[in-house]
Amino acid sequence: MLSYKTPFLALLVLGASAFMDAQTPATRIADLEAAAARNGMDATVLKDLGEYYFGQAVAGDKCAVDRGLDVYISLMQLEPAKAIHPCRFGSLSTMKGRDASLPMARMWHVQKGLEALTKAVELAPDDLGIRLTRANTCNALPIQFKQIDTAIGDCQHLDGLFAKNPQQFPKDLVFQTRLLLASSLNKAGRGEEARAILEKLKIDAQGTPFAAQAKELLK
Repeated sequence: MLSYKTPFLALLVLGASAFMDAQTPATRIADLEAAAARNGMDATVLKDLGEYYFGQAVAGDKCAVDRGLDVYISLMQLEPAKAIHPCRFGSLSTMKGRDASLPMARMWHVQKGLEALTKAVELAPDDLGIRLTRANTCNALPIQFKQIDTAIGDCQHLDGLFAKNPQQFPKDLVFQTRLLLASSLNKAGRGEEARAILEKLKIDAQGTPFAAQAKELLK
């Protein structure tokens, strides 16, 4: 079965620190839902709802996936130039595919999710969170989806941005991306390239959990 999890750092880059807390009072959500029912074109209300349901979905609430998808469909119509909306939709659709019991439904939802994530990247090609979200999603997909080269390309694109402005990016983000790149290269049968990245990461990230992960992957 498809495994999918958006890493914590990717969520931070995407603005997950702005998520409505999982403990948001039910009355607040009810008020937002009532406002959306009165005016389904209120982007501010829909964004608040979307953030809440996306956070709940990431935390494992399957019901939140469906409501979140509805919200982001509306937001994509209202604000078609905002890359975050297809990115969120793509993540949610992939989650729905992960949980689908029928193979055809699984394929359909995952494909819709991939199309939305590609749209998000087209809208914001240098957005770190969006690239990292697509890379992680593609890395986690079963091999039959043939998306591992997309994961590699996204990680390499990010690595190029890091190289241009090394002081601009958190070290943890750089290390996480390189671990993901090594994982993706290994899945693509490019073990020697993966090993070279892990050997360097073991030194560069010395004393961090990333170095420990690199050592474990090198065994």
